[in-house]
Amino acid sequence: MKNRINRILYVIRLGFSILMLAGIIYAGDVLADGFAVIVNKSNDTDNVSFNDLVKYFSAQKRFWPNQKKVVIILPGAGSEEKEVLLKKVYKLSEDDLKKELVGKVYKGEITSPPKTVNSSASAITAVMKEEGGISVIKAGDVSDNVKVLKIDGKSPAEPGYPLVK
Repeated sequence: MKNRINRILYVIRLGFSILMLAGIIYAGDVLADGFAVIVNKSNDTDNVSFNDLVKYFSAQKRFWPNQKKVVIILPGAGSEEKEVLLKKVYKLSEDDLKKELVGKVYKGEITSPPKTVNSSASAITAVMKEEGGISVIKAGDVSDNVKVLKIDGKSPAEPGYPLVK
């Protein structure tokens, strides 16, 4: 009887171990394909709806709930980060985004086009310097110097997170 119980417990532990390993592998795949929306650590916002994310990046929402001005920091042209923003958030080509941003400057909706950076490290540095800064980097490049926003309650490692390749 004791051997049978030990065998059953062994099988249960083995099953849990396999499930945990599968979850770790899946989370690793999501992180490898995912992108994180980062903001300054002083930003009180922890979670945004996807709709609000679009509004922040398109300068329709120009202030955070704490009244700090939103400072958009865009990844460089041709980067994976920029491609995911163009495809998922802006739903525009690079040229159409440039035209839209120039039009917003011309109409006085924004004072200048968003800053552009060439790497995740540069995006992190820029967001650290700007209290209202927001950018997108590869999820695997996140550092403790910035805060990662959840989108619709999901972080980059969770299934259903919208900013993946």
